Amino acid sequence: MDSWRTRTAESVRHLRSELCAEHLPPCRTVDGDEHPWQKSPSGTDATLHRFIVARKGDVFAAKKQFIENLHWRSRVFPIPREGLTAQLLDEDLRFRTLRPDTDGCPVLLVNFLFGEFETHEISQLALVQASIRFFEEAIDSMEERGVHQICAIVFGSPPPVAWAHVMVKVFQNNYPERLKVAVVYPVPSSFVSLVRQVMWFVDENTRSKVDMETDEWPLLRRFGYRSEDLPSEIQGGYLGVGERWKPERRKLLGMAYSFLLPHGRQVSKLEDELYRCARKATAAPSPSPKNGSDLNDDWSAWLFACCLQRPNHSAEDFFFDSVDNSHDVPQPA
Repeated sequence: MDSWRTRTAESVRHLRSELCAEHLPPCRTVDGDEHPWQKSPSGTDATLHRFIVARKGDVFAAKKQFIENLHWRSRVFPIPREGLTAQLLDEDLRFRTLRPDTDGCPVLLVNFLFGEFETHEISQLALVQASIRFFEEAIDSMEERGVHQICAIVFGSPPPVAWAHVMVKVFQNNYPERLKVAVVYPVPSSFVSLVRQVMWFVDENTRSKVDMETDEWPLLRRFGYRSEDLPSEIQGGYLGVGERWKPERRKLLGMAYSFLLPHGRQVSKLEDELYRCARKATAAPSPSPKNGSDLNDDWSAWLFACCLQRPNHSAEDFFFDSVDNSHDVPQPA
């Protein structure tokens, strides 16, 4: 059957021709350097093909997404590797690159620290900036090796709601077909349906690449790992992790159900702050950016709304029901 998949080269040539006919902005790197898009990593056949695949072979839809991506890069970058961004990337706690999988794809670990990903000192804005920088550095490194997709282990969920909405939008719109697989770990089997429900804002294609694992051995098998390939603090499946981390169960349940509530204003505010930081860095580069504004001005309303949800799951039935409620965060090994 002569499907669009068999016409890849023709589609890429068509897309390139359409783009060359436009007056497009340069491709801006995470450090703020600018290059003609044709001579940048964004202009390779592999990248154009990813946009075509993401748009199911529709060259004109791929063209629109590609142009929007160039404009997005101009609005978001630079994100300098300095100050708090550098600290978050260097601490090997929230963001870590593990051994590649059996296909040579990098495996990126994002640790949400069971509710402690965001703190009073580390805002969601700082975490968005560090997250984008983390993925940009991983992509640059793998592209040098001719690898085009990444794997992710998502540990210690759930993440902050606004961060999650912003980052999902960032990657769906600007990094099409980069994700090979993302594994949320550890998730007790009885809560897989709840995790699926709170992913309502993730598009169908991305959701199809997200899986859940309860125990350690299926995670190891998926990436061709041995136990020692995982950081010690995430080993042991949900029982071992629960004994080690002792998460606060009620807090995790409240965070999970908060994904079912509207957060449009908070998400828009976070995006505006991200763009504002890039404009400031472009106009007058300075030392590390501030941690960002307080995004919790509607916290009391959130608590009230969350209480009205009356979830079917009790806190006692939530993750790690065999451990106590203290939530000291272990330091990385």
